[in-house]
Amino acid sequence: MLKGMYIGSDKLCSLNKEYTYFLFPNGPNHYYVSKFNNPNAHFGCFNGDRFQIFKDEGYPTEPPRANIELDQGKIYKAKLFWRRAGYSNILLSHYYILPQNTHAHFFEDIELTKCKGCFPLHWFKEFKEVTYIIEETSSNHSLCTITSEESSEIIFEQLTLF
Repeated sequence: MLKGMYIGSDKLCSLNKEYTYFLFPNGPNHYYVSKFNNPNAHFGCFNGDRFQIFKDEGYPTEPPRANIELDQGKIYKAKLFWRRAGYSNILLSHYYILPQNTHAHFFEDIELTKCKGCFPLHWFKEFKEVTYIIEETSSNHSLCTITSEESSEIIFEQLTLF
């Protein structure tokens, strides 16, 4: 499978100029042309001279599977360093994760309310255990304590109006 842009000049063709198509080889000089990455969903077979072929984007290969031992039920902070090509909307950043065997649900926030998905553990690195404790001090506010191996204790005080 290749990608290419139609550069032909004939107006009888149903292809749009400057649109990127998926190209599937059919012999030495022709391609099946599709809008989708599926050779069975093509518009037809066209001469290869009508396309500017793009080089491979060089997307990095998936890291090898590793046996990462983490305690289930504990919260960790880890950096997502790899994702599949279809997940470009997920930032390569630090997340709070809940491990489950070989995968982990990962969240944007320490409260684990903004779930971003579930990825394999070997896509993460720099695991640091995080403890998150909510202590009720009175009916009007609560005290939230976050501790980590890398930093000293951080204390937040949350107040409520009603």
